Amino acid sequence: MDDYPFPSCLILGYSNTDKAIHVVCALGQDYVWMITAYYPDNNEWLEDLKTRRRVIVWDYHGKVPIWPKFLRKLAEKKVKQKAKQKVKRKHW
Repeated sequence: MDDYPFPSCLILGYSNTDKAIHVVCALGQDYVWMITAYYPDNNEWLEDLKTRRRVIVWDYHGKVPIWPKFLRKLAEKKVKQKAKQKVKRKHW
């Protein structure tokens, strides 16, 4: 993780109704900074709720990884943005 400006950690805890909760905290300047808190998604975390799932799906040729839909859309968006930047530069 790129921790800026302080080192951070992920803490697994449980609510009073035994629902798992993740809290991200950072340590610095003699304080504990709470960055965010959320309920972990079972699709993203293994059963222990400490290990993130790794999703790699291979195409039918077995050569190229196919990204999950949300990652593919994000990558396509970035490619389009870069293409627009190149077009703008050519007009200068």
